[in-house]
Amino acid sequence: MRVTPSFPLLGEPGEWDVLTLISACCFLEAQGEPEEGILGVAWVIRRRAVDWNLGWHKAILGPEGLAYGDGHPFEPFSAFGDDYRLRARARLGAAENTEPFWYAAACALWKLLPDPVGGATHYLNEAVTKKIRKGTFPAWAADPNDPTFAAAAIRPRALTLTAYARLALADLFVHGIGGGRYDRATDAIVRVFFGIEPPAYATVTATHFLPFSGGGRADEERRRLQRLLLDLQHNPDRFLSTDGPHHELVKEKWALIRRLDEASSMTRRERRQATQRIREINLILQVAVAGQVADVQETMRAIDARHRDAEVTDYRGYPFLLFPATAVDGLVDLLAGQRVAAPRGGVA
Repeated sequence: MRVTPSFPLLGEPGEWDVLTLISACCFLEAQGEPEEGILGVAWVIRRRAVDWNLGWHKAILGPEGLAYGDGHPFEPFSAFGDDYRLRARARLGAAENTEPFWYAAACALWKLLPDPVGGATHYLNEAVTKKIRKGTFPAWAADPNDPTFAAAAIRPRALTLTAYARLALADLFVHGIGGGRYDRATDAIVRVFFGIEPPAYATVTATHFLPFSGGGRADEERRRLQRLLLDLQHNPDRFLSTDGPHHELVKEKWALIRRLDEASSMTRRERRQATQRIREINLILQVAVAGQVADVQETMRAIDARHRDAEVTDYRGYPFLLFPATAVDGLVDLLAGQRVAAPRGGVA
């Protein structure tokens, strides 16, 4: 029986290695699909990452290369959207028989199998999409021979739908943060296509957390500790006194590093031997910093425990009806007060 790694349950997906991120994305997007479908999803990811020159993390997670905390509620692949965060973690934690997803990811990453989808950069599940859209497909995926295509009077995508609403329906269109960002593109389309100045729109958002106790997330601190842990593992000499019992080993290590940097005449075998010796020295020195490594790992485990709680307590997508009425009223009063206090011509 082959053994495949478990998917990460904690941490920011933007910090996962490329193979893990592609595998998790394939699992979340294509669980239940045949192996050819899983491979197709992996190749769609590759097309965006390579053909669009985005890189793997940005192709999956957007321009910041982060799933959460980047100011974008939705990512290019919906499995990593803020609104799906808890379900994604739950599914990854309960994942079984994950070998097809790791295999597909590896095949797309290293081109071990050919592209089964002919260069496609998008995909959809026909049955699920028809169910969600009441029998129709989005315009980019519709088959002109499909009767649902002919029966649909209007089949707009997000930008054209918003443009129609702003131009023909609304006195003032109100967006959240995500829509407020993409509607700058709508402005450009309206100017070019219709030759008119687009009507103004508003962007309104407010983040209010449920009244849970807890320390919240500490992502930056965990990243700092992760970097420190890597440094302890690969550069343990940086954490040892210069005149301690390991002084000679440290001197030998840095002499080898300087030799590798400066000596272009070294044979391949000599370079390999020097590199191997540096690794051996690092292993010896790691014993001396084992206590520091244990302290860092313990602190990271404590932060991870906080993060597990924060997955629930710091989620910003809960509906307002779950909040105490006084909290909602207070937020509305605060926003209303800021609006009244706004200067003429200003934005509140």
